[in-house]
Amino acid sequence: MTEGRPAGFWIRALAALLDFLVFLLVQFSFGLIGGRVWGPDVASTPTFRPIVVLFTVVFAGAYSTLLLALGGQTIGKMLVGVRVVAGEELPSIGAALLPRDADAGLRDGGAPPGQARAPRSDRGYARRVRLASRCRGARGAAAGRDGRRVVERLGPRVIPTAPLRVRNRLAELILASLADAGARDELAAISRADAGAPAWLVDDDLAYRHLLKVRARSACTALASRPPGASIRSRADVLDAAATLFDAYLFFEVHELLEGFWRDARGDDREALQGLIQVAVGYQHLANGNFAGARALLEEGSGRLLGRRLDGIDLEPFAHAVRRSLGRLLEFDWRAVPAFPGAVLRKDPT
Repeated sequence: MTEGRPAGFWIRALAALLDFLVFLLVQFSFGLIGGRVWGPDVASTPTFRPIVVLFTVVFAGAYSTLLLALGGQTIGKMLVGVRVVAGEELPSIGAALLPRDADAGLRDGGAPPGQARAPRSDRGYARRVRLASRCRGARGAAAGRDGRRVVERLGPRVIPTAPLRVRNRLAELILASLADAGARDELAAISRADAGAPAWLVDDDLAYRHLLKVRARSACTALASRPPGASIRSRADVLDAAATLFDAYLFFEVHELLEGFWRDARGDDREALQGLIQVAVGYQHLANGNFAGARALLEEGSGRLLGRRLDGIDLEPFAHAVRRSLGRLLEFDWRAVPAFPGAVLRKDPT
């Protein structure tokens, strides 16, 4: 199975040229229809040409926005075989191997070729959340850089990630809390309703203190079923911990937890772990309002899991359940997210 990699300059230029030809064809068709409807002399009228140009501009904007949101591909990209996955992402704490957007450049010292990035929500964050909220029919004030309004619009169970610094610092604390009682106490202190902002939350990031608190509270609730100080030594331990986080909708933290084991794995095990990471990141993209990235990663990740097993766990039922959940991304019911395969095994005494 080949790994996803960034497309080169010429393949992207060819995709752009094909899309330009689509625009020209549409513009020509509009002029032809105008001549048929209003007569052959309509093209010589002073108002017709501006109308054609305006129509083409509107079509171009709608064409790119809708096709990229729904499938990650314009017609040009489809013809040359590239797909937009996550054009606004930055490297995570540790970048997992994921399919790369042909149009996504490496930013801020990004990942090496063949690697993609876990979801961030800094540039374009509020814009994507507003789009997600409107598509779900959410009510209330428009989401801005205020974490409180963001969480309320997306619902109480599905929590978007905060901007890069906050996201990474909280993820480190949540992962440490899996095995460290002191870290769990710190996480619990952050989650309390009457708690102030932690000392490491400074400057503009203070606007996300409510989002931080809600995500910390969700993590505390999920970790309550794990004994404090429980060690994580084997891959079975990691999968059990990943199930705890995944079923609490802490998808970014699942990505961070599994990454190290993916790096050390080989063969089918590596493919299976990559598929699980892709699915987790795909659902986090969806929570952040990145529909194109979500669809691409969920499709790719579930495809990697078909017919595979990992440490005795049959991953195919999980893969099929993920694919079924893709049916209505724009009006997504988060109850359609399947239980993590490790969770199914853990809860099944047989």
